[in-house]
Amino acid sequence: MADIQLVRKSVFDNVIGDITLLKTFDKSNIVNAINSQFSIYTFYVDSVNGDDNNNGSSSAPFATIKKACDSVPIGGYGAIYLAGGQTFTIDENIPLYSKLIRIIGNDTTPPIIKNASSSLCE
Repeated sequence: MADIQLVRKSVFDNVIGDITLLKTFDKSNIVNAINSQFSIYTFYVDSVNGDDNNNGSSSAPFATIKKACDSVPIGGYGAIYLAGGQTFTIDENIPLYSKLIRIIGNDTTPPIIKNASSSLCE
């Protein structure tokens, strides 16, 4: 019986210690740890002034969303920024298997994304 009480006290002490640690833990450390483990690939797309032979940076954007999506490696995380007020036409399938991609538009002059073919949505 004494052994069970010792085990219960040990478990209780560990749980209380963990709860105290969580209360004082700086949440920014979690964000920093996650960011250090995962690379986020950031690309810019400008359908008017971009070129798919560019590197996708803000000063040398891609021309198509497909090129930006294809530039995020499998298993990667991507942030793709679209130039405001422009129309982007998707005219072929964009494979996104094992990729987490966020496409971000401009709030003041939102971009328009058009599907060139209804078969792309099947």
